[in-house]
Amino acid sequence: MDTRFDKGHVRGALNNGASVAEIQEVLLHASIYCGLPAAVEAFRSAAEVVDGPKA
Repeated sequence: MDTRFDKGHVRGALNNGASVAEIQEVLLHASIYCGLPAAVEAFRSAAEVVDGPKA
């Protein structure tokens, strides 16, 4: 199963005015349908976009 998450969608959402809380809510709702492993990866990827890459 491919659990890669496209960070470009998070960047686009932020650029179009979505708040971090709104993005978290969308990921939370999607996690029910995609499963826990994919949801964890999505939250990690989104956090990298919001917080910047870890050094």
